[in-house]
Amino acid sequence: MDEAHRQGAGGGTPGTSRLLTSLIGPGVVIRGTIKDSDDTLTIRGRVEGSIENEKRVVIDEQGSIKAEIKAKEIQVRGKVTGNLHGEERVRIAASGNVEGDIQTRRFAVEEGARMKGRVIMTSEMTSEKAPAVKAEPTPLAKAEKTPSSESPSGKGPKQVTQPSDSKVATKSATTRSEK
Repeated sequence: MDEAHRQGAGGGTPGTSRLLTSLIGPGVVIRGTIKDSDDTLTIRGRVEGSIENEKRVVIDEQGSIKAEIKAKEIQVRGKVTGNLHGEERVRIAASGNVEGDIQTRRFAVEEGARMKGRVIMTSEMTSEKAPAVKAEPTPLAKAEKTPSSESPSGKGPKQVTQPSDSKVATKSATTRSEK
């Protein structure tokens, strides 16, 4: 955007600029894709689809979003259903409600905020276009039935054992005997 468009009404002082803000008001409903390059996109209305901004997206308390949001910084004060991709930061205010996964370098959530989903923290070295890595839960050691694991009556478990790692046990025993 050229300098003339960044200056305020009346031309402003040459060489100075002010931040541009786009606003989607409380009575507005948008279905589709929003791509905005202003400094801040503030949403007080409803959006269904996807939102992209080069800098900052603010979902105000009146805002209701069903969309994937991508921006450098995302701040949620309203309700969002969808994934958030904040290149630098995602912040959920006390009045915020998010249902979806969050991928960001820095994450803040205020007391009272609601969230249902995963948070994937990316490193400074990670490219913004890098695919999200799905975090799968690591299963606990599975119980194994042993020949004596059935009770004499056959109506329930008598004994359950967990597999042991003999290398770890041997190594720790060796370490203790060397001292």
